[in-house]
Amino acid sequence: MNSNQSKAARPHLEFLSVRALLSSLVLFGGSANAAEIIQQFRQPESRDATGKLIVEESVVSIINCNGPGENGGQFYIYQYVNRPGVRAIRPPDWSQPIGGRDFAAFEEAVGAACAPASAPGGPTPGAPTPAGCWGFSGTWSDNIFGTMQLVQIGESASGTYSGTTSPGAINGKVTGQAFDGTWVSREGTSGTVHLELRGDGSTYEGEASTTGWGNKVSGKCVGPPPAG
Repeated sequence: MNSNQSKAARPHLEFLSVRALLSSLVLFGGSANAAEIIQQFRQPESRDATGKLIVEESVVSIINCNGPGENGGQFYIYQYVNRPGVRAIRPPDWSQPIGGRDFAAFEEAVGAACAPASAPGGPTPGAPTPAGCWGFSGTWSDNIFGTMQLVQIGESASGTYSGTTSPGAINGKVTGQAFDGTWVSREGTSGTVHLELRGDGSTYEGEASTTGWGNKVSGKCVGPPPAG
């Protein structure tokens, strides 16, 4: 794997303009006493080494449901760019859309997310980073694994990576700020990986190894995991 290939595989988040953000806030009356968009960014399309679509292009809005009668939670609203549909997600349950489906309009998705019945109980693994990762859940740019997408549910985390020579799958266990697991490439190569979150949780460092090979790894959060 070479660094030039790895850099080419890394996605970027295109932050929307302040004007676009403010126009979205108008949907809720611009009031702090209603569902409020606190951040908005574009999640670019991503494909694996075979050209298979693994992340859909979407505009992601992070909202706080702090209005009267709302549940007080924070949700991610995915507005898909290349197909109809709007999805509401409550971190860290990235694979479970609110209501079990996509909605036809942004306002419908927000309403479903903020309804009192949709507020889940129990703790969540920390707060989201500015780029949208939540614990190990997120899209990461990694010097070895390329673009890696993980979903953490409780003490387990699993996902896929694009690699710089071969894509594959990764899964393991989370203990505090550490992830210990295994990776398997599409070609059948496998090994172990140990990652530790740093600072505010937007970066990690660790090691990846297989028989006769070991490398230091580092990654940076570049966005939330794909919804669904």
